Parts: sequence; structure tokens; C-alpha cells
Amino acid sequence: MSSNLLWIFVKIVLPLMPIVINFIFIRIMGSDKKWYQILTGGELFIFSTTISASAIGVTFFQGTLDNSLGNLIFCILLLTLIFSTSLFGFGRFIKLDENKIGKIKNEELYAIASIACAIAAIFCSYCINFLSGTIK
Repeated sequence: MSSNLLWIFVKIVLPLMPIVINFIFIRIMGSDKKWYQILTGGELFIFSTTISASAIGVTFFQGTLDNSLGNLIFCILLLTLIFSTSLFGFGRFIKLDENKIGKIKNEELYAIASIACAIAAIFCSYCINFLSGTIK
């Protein structure tokens, strides 16, 4: 198995399996939940934070980014880490204090933000690992 496929399997497919299994079970059970209601728990924000932190660790401990493209991707990755962590914390705060604050106003937008963070984290993490020589 090539290092690219191994990286995708270990870093992306395996960590996302609980979410995929959840979607499958909900469809099998015939639940009427919308796709975005499944993602409002913030699971993708945790995934994004973990992937981003891992890639930042690769940058600090395994390789250096000597070009401006690498530095730009690193900055995007850092912003993704901050954004996903903040939105997860905000979402959890609202869910824990629903009686005082109310529900998340737009669950669909919250789910879309979690998907966007996950995509950004995956793309930037792959680029960082490739540029630092971890993936060949």
C-alpha cells in the first residue's frame, strides 16, 4: 500500500468511521432525522482539531517548511484549529445551557461549518505532510 493511501486510511477513514456508522444506523432504523441534525454534536470539529494539531506537530517535530506555500498552508491550518476548537466549545456551551440560552439557531449552518473545517483540515494536513516529506 502506498504511503498516500495509508495516510488517508489511517488519518481520515478510520477516525471518521463512527460518524459514517451513525449515518448508516440512522438510515437503517428509518429515523426521520435530517443530515445536519446528526452533525450538530460537534464530532467533525473534534476531528478537525485533531487532524490540524497532528499536522502542526509534524511541522514542528519532523520537518521544516522553507517555502511561502508551506507557510501559507500552515497559517490556514492554524486558523482551522482555532476556528474548529472555538465553534465546538461554543456549540457545547449552548447545548449544555439550553434552558437559559436556547438551541443553536441554525443547526444546518453549524453542520456546514463543521464539514468546512474538516475539509480544510484534511487538505491542509495532507499538504503539510507532503511538503515536510512525511508522505512521499
